[in-house]
Amino acid sequence: EALSESLAATASERGVSVRCLSMDEYEVAELPTEPLVVFFASTTGEGEVPDPMRHFWRFLLRKDLPAASLAAMSYATFGLGDSSYPKFNYAAKRLHRRLAMLGATPLGSCGLGDEQDGRGIEEAYAHWEERLWPALAHQLGRELQPARLATACPAPRYTVAQLVSAPRGLASEAEGTAAEGAAAAGPPSARRPWSAAVLRNERLTRDGQPREVRHLELDLCGSGIDYAPGDAVAVQPRNPPAAVDALLYTLGVADPHARLCVTPNSPLWRAWLGAHDTTAHEIFSTRLDVFGVARRPFFALLAHFATDSDEKERLEEFGDPQGVDELAAYATRPRRTCAEVLADFRSARPPLARYLDLIPPLRQRYFSISSSPLLHPTTAHLTVAVVRYKTLMHEPRLGVCSNYLASLPVGATVRIWLRTGC
Repeated sequence: EALSESLAATASERGVSVRCLSMDEYEVAELPTEPLVVFFASTTGEGEVPDPMRHFWRFLLRKDLPAASLAAMSYATFGLGDSSYPKFNYAAKRLHRRLAMLGATPLGSCGLGDEQDGRGIEEAYAHWEERLWPALAHQLGRELQPARLATACPAPRYTVAQLVSAPRGLASEAEGTAAEGAAAAGPPSARRPWSAAVLRNERLTRDGQPREVRHLELDLCGSGIDYAPGDAVAVQPRNPPAAVDALLYTLGVADPHARLCVTPNSPLWRAWLGAHDTTAHEIFSTRLDVFGVARRPFFALLAHFATDSDEKERLEEFGDPQGVDELAAYATRPRRTCAEVLADFRSARPPLARYLDLIPPLRQRYFSISSSPLLHPTTAHLTVAVVRYKTLMHEPRLGVCSNYLASLPVGATVRIWLRTGC
């Protein structure tokens, strides 16, 4: 999503009319009418397409589609994968081939980003994007507007304003009513998650063993979730509260619990449920992957806000496509997080709204359901291996979602929805 949004923003700056949509938001039957589409696809599990791509992909595989269905469309594809898996970037490769089989014209070869690359996916993406713009200009039959200078700071995607009106309780009640109405409209989903109560959370491995595995039972009563063998639960995690508190203190956020309203500045960007009445603490807890590895776009944008000349120079070096070796040594190989970078570069303190541009969203994680729907139709049982390890720099790292689940007491709630047919 971060790459697609970045490309969409650059295309808009260069005079190309663009929409940026998840595949599950797009009406795939309209694809034959599109003159040009750029696809980003990740691969999950053993070569499966990601959830938002499932319906889209099933439609493209229909046997009744004519061979020239997409003859009027040109396309480009970039995949995000991990070469440690046998079916590396399988979803993107299959998508690229299938579009060609349906008559679409590729603008170039499929880009293949590799998380195992010591330089991260940034170098592969930079080379792919560099080839894309001339091909795009040729396809459109005109010169594109010059790209924004690297020295120019892009416009913010969101506006964050402090709320001073109605009491929070009334807003929360209205939001809860809206959520109930949304839930009544269909089964739980990423946009309408179900708040499942934790009925059981027990350690399966013995204390003292290096690996911790836990058994959780989640209450599905009233959710409308009917699962089958092979299904998985999608869990929306939260960042660790103490770590979030420490980060907000480091960033100098005066009142982390002040009520805020977040609004997008362009149709390209979207608000989320609850964004009209939130807090900085909630944003950093549930919306931003602040403990994920920092990527090149993060450094490039953060450099604009550094007031110390030495820090600014270093950030620009890490954010430069030519600085992949420096970026790999500082961030990619040691898996340095966004939070750690912000702590290192203390002169770089952007306005609160800019963190929504800087830091990627906190993604859901998937856990196979280990219970039988015949024996336990109203509960979902999960077997969770808690991820803890040390980096090359001997810094401890915690899997955000597995440690979040491990910390939940009985009676707590967790936001979930169903992923079918894993």
